[in-house]
Amino acid sequence: YHIKGYQNRGAWELNCGIKPELILEMYQLYPYSDIVYVDADAVFHQYPVFFYKCAGDISFYLHKGTELLSGTLFFKHTDRVKSLLTRWLMFQHQNPRVWDQKTLQHIVETYSKDLGLQITSLPPEYIKIFDTMSNIQNPIIEHYQASRRFKHQVAAPSTMPRGIRI
Repeated sequence: YHIKGYQNRGAWELNCGIKPELILEMYQLYPYSDIVYVDADAVFHQYPVFFYKCAGDISFYLHKGTELLSGTLFFKHTDRVKSLLTRWLMFQHQNPRVWDQKTLQHIVETYSKDLGLQITSLPPEYIKIFDTMSNIQNPIIEHYQASRRFKHQVAAPSTMPRGIRI
């Protein structure tokens, strides 16, 4: 595992937008390893065997079949995936106020066929959101949505009213 901290960028969306930077950096730092990204507020309840047998180039979960969730992501170490990650990072930089999972979904929908990417659906047990996915009884990875709880507390000091302590 590799855990890395970042300075607050002053807005929730800007902080979430760090994700493609981190993943691409890990991709380059570990050239012989597949990458599994998991949000810092997640808890592993069981050993994640899925990642060792995932046949796809990338794996993510589509909530209700339409919304890509980016709390748990799998990326196989291939040139095709590196191209996707590079495009995601560029698109995120061009759209810094757009939530990272929306920019990733756009990039996947736009480029996955051209890149020849094989997408494997992530089992919902690997991305259970503690309060909205109660139908998942035996989660492997459970997310506790810390960013949702603290979303409005990450404003940059320059945007805070005078007299407010951070």
